[in-house]
Amino acid sequence: QSFLEGVFARGDRRLSHLLETAWQSGARFDGWSEHYRLERWQQAAADCAIDLDSYLRPRQVDEVLPWDHLHCGVDRSFLEAERDRALERAYTPDCRQHGCQGCGLCDFQVVRPVVQPAPAPRPAATALPLVDRPAGQPLPTFVYRVQYRRIGDSRFYGHLELLQLVFRALQRASLPLAFSHGFNPSPQVGFSQALPVGVESKAEYFDMTLTRPLTDPVVTVALLNERFPATIRVASVELAPRGTAACTLLTYEVRSPVLARAGLQDRVATFLAEERFVIDRFRKNRHKELDIRPLVARLELRDTTLVMELLSYQGQPSVSPREILERVLGLAGQEALLSEICKTAAQEMAQSP
Repeated sequence: QSFLEGVFARGDRRLSHLLETAWQSGARFDGWSEHYRLERWQQAAADCAIDLDSYLRPRQVDEVLPWDHLHCGVDRSFLEAERDRALERAYTPDCRQHGCQGCGLCDFQVVRPVVQPAPAPRPAATALPLVDRPAGQPLPTFVYRVQYRRIGDSRFYGHLELLQLVFRALQRASLPLAFSHGFNPSPQVGFSQALPVGVESKAEYFDMTLTRPLTDPVVTVALLNERFPATIRVASVELAPRGTAACTLLTYEVRSPVLARAGLQDRVATFLAEERFVIDRFRKNRHKELDIRPLVARLELRDTTLVMELLSYQGQPSVSPREILERVLGLAGQEALLSEICKTAAQEMAQSP
């Protein structure tokens, strides 16, 4: 992977043909080692008459470089001088405190350097107190729950992608977010249970901690909807409930033509009549058994629609809708993936039912 990264980092526009050829030959998700196949890229390079090793050779300073047509504002002569300084391990002074170094970026008319005063010397370490923050009561905070829907293409967002999307939307809305302390502060936002990729939801939420109360939650709903993509719609903003629910009842609707297949009603009836239904999971190179029967409160099949109510206990393993489709109804993995799944409701419970 590092070899290919080096090729693209130092390559020219001919690599666009390489990229298209490799894609046509089946290259997918090559950032993941289990999908990466160097020989596929080597064959694509041979088909395009491209020598990959040539891109990794040392470059002469006087030759035309593949990125010379890109103008970043810094003079090439300055970059060459910086290269010489780097080989000599010489330090380039910071122009904000030591004057202009002549990089060429500032024209001193439209673009001017930002000059900072030299930092004051710090006192000796022994003179610093252990806590340099004034003592006092913590600032008051206000926690609001944002209910929203994830429909359409937003079902393809991963959980980490959704987190970044929410953080940016809250920042663009200029809400008074509270941040964690430490060297890497982050917004104090708590999310509901991660949604499987490919599943829609009409019952998602996140809790955001603010330093000031909202003057009008209805206005905040409209403000957030302007910042979110059209496939994510905020329904309400209200004060979050106190405490953490011990159990959540999740309702899903599954739609697929294969659900009309003969024999599936019998599978549903057999499952509901059982006291135990143990499945084997293989995760992190370990097999583990899980009894999913107590986690299914309702399972009802009507033509091509399956309605299920699943219990999710705090801090305990849960079962996903696709596992119900595969393990209980016996659908193939591809059939379960192509089924339309939507979370329609989520009811928090103070204690287990």
